[in-house]
Amino acid sequence: MQSRQIILANEPRLLRSMFRRILGKMPALEVAGEVSDLAELPSLVDEMDVQWVVVSLSSEGRLPESVQALLTSHPSVGILGIAMDGSLVKIQRGTHAETATSVLSLDQLVAALFQQPVLSAGGM
Repeated sequence: MQSRQIILANEPRLLRSMFRRILGKMPALEVAGEVSDLAELPSLVDEMDVQWVVVSLSSEGRLPESVQALLTSHPSVGILGIAMDGSLVKIQRGTHAETATSVLSLDQLVAALFQQPVLSAGGM
């Protein structure tokens, strides 16, 4: 199984730390970086070959506005948005439709991180 590089950009710090510990136990998942300020995210994604970015959803259950530009400039990077209370998970890649679920086990979360990348319209 090919290794997946992940950037953690979710809040609060305690939740980010919990994800780092959980993902660190998965041999094919590597936390490649962390940011507490979403303004730092684009430059970090530019520097690294990551497949996923984990962010916190807004209180209304939306992906942060700043992440939308990241999806456009890096269509192969997946965004995994998680509500702070764990009640909602959203997954999006590039300009493809967002997938949302209110029930996601840890096994399902890890399986989602191994989804094949979706190529952009200009891809292969």
